[in-house]
Amino acid sequence: MTHFERIKNDSSHIETPPRETGGGIAQLVVTLPTFLGQVSKFGSPPTFRSSPGWVTSKLPIISSIRLSRDFATHGDVSQPIETTLLSRPALIWVYVNRKAGAFNWDAVIAELIERLRADGHQVELESDPDQFLGRLKALDSPGELPDLLISAGGDGTAAALVNSTAAEIPVAIFPIGTENVYAKYLGITTFLDDFLEMLRAGRTIRVDLGKLNGRMFLLMCGSGFDAHVVREVHRNRTGHITKFHYVPSLLWQMFQYAYPLLDIEMELEGGETFRTEGRWCFVFNIARYALNIRMAPEALPDDGLLDVCVLNRGGVWSLIGYSWSVLWRRLGQHPHAKVYRARKVSIRPPEGIEIPVQVDGDPAGLLPINIEVLPGALRLLVPARFSVATA
Repeated sequence: MTHFERIKNDSSHIETPPRETGGGIAQLVVTLPTFLGQVSKFGSPPTFRSSPGWVTSKLPIISSIRLSRDFATHGDVSQPIETTLLSRPALIWVYVNRKAGAFNWDAVIAELIERLRADGHQVELESDPDQFLGRLKALDSPGELPDLLISAGGDGTAAALVNSTAAEIPVAIFPIGTENVYAKYLGITTFLDDFLEMLRAGRTIRVDLGKLNGRMFLLMCGSGFDAHVVREVHRNRTGHITKFHYVPSLLWQMFQYAYPLLDIEMELEGGETFRTEGRWCFVFNIARYALNIRMAPEALPDDGLLDVCVLNRGGVWSLIGYSWSVLWRRLGQHPHAKVYRARKVSIRPPEGIEIPVQVDGDPAGLLPINIEVLPGALRLLVPARFSVATA
């Protein structure tokens, strides 16, 4: 077992009970060999048989689906599942982010909608983000609300919907984005038969959300090196995005980023206030991060808490050291890595220095930020195979 430092109730001492950790930081050096090894197996852009839902090429999404099915056998959510969502004809809104992921999924979305309508549901499609999100915000009465929202995109697309919808509208994620971390965690795939089976079963769970300066998030937020890389990639984005887009910025920023010191204040799970400093800070709502690696393996989406990981050193050599620890799942043994469980987090930059923030893999402005957890704020559809046993 590895050890993360945990704060005592009086906040004046630090103890180190067992706290297993592993995983890693998206876009770090350690991800490069893993990433390059994966992409070398991938083939050409998607091609389809007569049924467009049947993907015949060896795509990144196929590898993701296989991993997600493994993850789904030991999910971390520990609450009962509701099962009556689509037992009658329903009003379903589908939002498609046409810039999400590396490929065009229009044919698959068209078949999904056709099959939902064949089941007797009323389905409305929208791909203009301003129009769709504005329509959601304008809903006034319960009679106007859809029975289900389908988010066809990546993690950022799902987060955008969550920020614009009523808490009682269930959300289903159809994962056609670049990384699809939450969908992998839940075991959701892009095979239409599997996805439709999940919708027909109508099983929902309640999960927590994070809230950053009024903006809700599903997975995590980061400030420091990774957020700087994300911002640079999105500045130059013109269309579909793949993991390859991150490599040049990652390599360049390794030697350019200054790693300014962050001032971090937390309200811990026991209610006490604790203050620390670090060069990087990550706040997790679930136990998964990019490339299917873990950085906060004990994070649960329904525990009413956020897991805060602080890395205290900056620079190329420290980055390589953290990456090595991540690769061997020994980050918890690193003397300059700490994790805390908190209900609220505030992160401040040094005076006069701009430090970017990323939320669910998308740019989210600059520090300072205030973060809190919203327990049970979202209903999510999950596959029948998703286990609700505690981890």
